[in-house]
Amino acid sequence: MNQYLVAIHYIQLLQAELDILNHDARLLFDLKIDPNLAKRELADLKVSLSKLSDKNLYIEGTIWYQPSLFTIIDQNLGVIDDWLKDIDDFFAFTYATTVYTVLKENENRSYDLLLGLYRRLEYIVSEIKSCR
Repeated sequence: MNQYLVAIHYIQLLQAELDILNHDARLLFDLKIDPNLAKRELADLKVSLSKLSDKNLYIEGTIWYQPSLFTIIDQNLGVIDDWLKDIDDFFAFTYATTVYTVLKENENRSYDLLLGLYRRLEYIVSEIKSCR
């Protein structure tokens, strides 16, 4: 059950990192990426990630019930499956962006925090899926 909260925490950290980069795309200038393209893709990434907000709140609000009750609620409403699909969609969208490709190519620079958040979120989501 705590895995859900850990995933939500990583999503929130990822949102904060994307906010910082979106607010000041100059942080990416040394990567030789068109600033307008970077700004547009970062804004799109934020929108894609924000689609998880309502489901994050729902999970945070219901996870405190007994595990059996949480399971019944989830089975009836299918929130976790939808949430996991939205996360998969976010990852697929992210991997198709120029920004992510350039960050990945320059992983040894100061972008390892952002990439680390992606990796950690991928890992915890795979753990959640393997337990379902």
